[in-house]
Amino acid sequence: MPADLDGMWAPDPLVTIADVFAIDDQVGDLMFLSGAICERAKGLRFLGSSLALHGLHCVRTWCARGVAPRIVLIDLNMPVIGGLDLLRDLKDLPATAAVPVALWTASLCPKDHIKARQLGAVEVFVKPFGREAMGRFARDLFERIRRPEDDDPTRAFTRPV
Repeated sequence: MPADLDGMWAPDPLVTIADVFAIDDQVGDLMFLSGAICERAKGLRFLGSSLALHGLHCVRTWCARGVAPRIVLIDLNMPVIGGLDLLRDLKDLPATAAVPVALWTASLCPKDHIKARQLGAVEVFVKPFGREAMGRFARDLFERIRRPEDDDPTRAFTRPV
């Protein structure tokens, strides 16, 4: 995954596309999730952005090109733009409103989870901690967004951009 000089993940939405796209200011969480998805959900393309505005730009660009991610995971607590505000922005734009968005958070606060669902989140996931829990999370996420073509071993990484 491309990274800028500051180590922030910043994929170019004109060059790359994602099945699973995560927006999280914690690069360690993005790396952990990326590893789990690559290990447990082979064939899915994972990308992440550590900057909320860049993540919003990526989703908008992909939707304009007709290649929306299957799911967008957004961290709840981020600087500058929080996860709920980012979710609201995605759901308010006609071009991105249909993209499934889930909140991905360490928060156990029911009010946060309820608000996320009211704004249109399809799910609120509590961030798993530890290798085994992250592996289960990646496998379960893959099962939720699985498509028949995912079982074709020749399909991996061949979707046109």
